[in-house]
Amino acid sequence: MPYLDTYVRSPLVGENRFGSIMAGAVGRAGEVADLRDEAQHLLDYVNRNLWDDDSAFYYDRRPDGSLSPVKSIGAYWALLADAVPPARLEPFLAHLRNPAEFARPDRVPSLSADDPHYRPDGGYWLGGCGRPPTIWCRVGCAGPATASWPTRSPSPT
Repeated sequence: MPYLDTYVRSPLVGENRFGSIMAGAVGRAGEVADLRDEAQHLLDYVNRNLWDDDSAFYYDRRPDGSLSPVKSIGAYWALLADAVPPARLEPFLAHLRNPAEFARPDRVPSLSADDPHYRPDGGYWLGGCGRPPTIWCRVGCAGPATASWPTRSPSPT
């Protein structure tokens, strides 16, 4: 099963993305064309196979080829990888602004609040908030493709 977290993180934190950046910084960019090609291949795969136009979100793909209905914070790795095409960016970020999804009192939950398994008290990947995912989500929102971190929503009642 191609997990979104894996497919976006590979070109981001793996040698593909950073290796290419480092090689360019030391004047050896020509030696890592294969890393750039692999990173582009993975990003193309994500946008072709893990995006759902109807919900404007990235999902894991199941073994039967269908997309999982679970909206997780893992989708926002795409921001760090600069993988979200401009036309998809605003609808994708809207989920972070929606109090019924990710704009919760403690930003950003691991699981969207509209999921039937979401637990307001946390439960690790059932809605709990972790500092690392929140930080990389915020850093991704501050990246070149996005204007700013979506404003914090009022507490749900």
